[in-house]
Amino acid sequence: MKKLSLIGLGKLGLPLAAVFASKEIYTIGIDVDSSKVDGLNDSRLPFHETGLEDLFSTSRSHLHFTENFKDAVNETDVSVILVNTPSDKENKSFSNAYIKSSLTSLCAELKNSSKGYHLIVISSTVMPSTCANVVVPLIEEVSGRKLNEGFGLCYIPDLVALGSIIKDFKNPDLLIVGESSKRAGDIALEYYSQIIENDAPIHRMSVIDAEITK
Repeated sequence: MKKLSLIGLGKLGLPLAAVFASKEIYTIGIDVDSSKVDGLNDSRLPFHETGLEDLFSTSRSHLHFTENFKDAVNETDVSVILVNTPSDKENKSFSNAYIKSSLTSLCAELKNSSKGYHLIVISSTVMPSTCANVVVPLIEEVSGRKLNEGFGLCYIPDLVALGSIIKDFKNPDLLIVGESSKRAGDIALEYYSQIIENDAPIHRMSVIDAEITK
């Protein structure tokens, strides 16, 4: 059985976790909000989204929720980060604070792991060059690993709208896969191609090109 960890259980992250789980991918949802985690493990949803209640109910056996980033490293080989990146109107950019916090916690566990490789997928909206200038240096510093050796990186932006998030994840107009290497992209597509139910074109490209395209 495929296993995946998804960090960030907000209005986009939780539906995506349920979509993965609905395709029999065992999904570990991670969030720093303990009350949200406890509620989800008791099958209480923190918000309404079209189709989420039914999808959550039918895929519940493939979902587990925790605050522990160690589970992401020990139990899965792919971690998707879909946290909020609030817009900063003054700087005309997005805040990377939640991405950096999530990566720091994840990579601290990765540093202590003996596993050879872990794929990290950034799905949050970011400005072009964020992965090269912020994400990769942080991962390398905290984990002590090198890109495309001890870890791979993909940028797969969400292309969804509130009210139709689940439908949009399953039936995207296109899937953008920014990959640090062919190996990283191949692994990501093992998971993402499983959740797509239409004939959406898949565009594989560099990470920076994917950031620009988004």
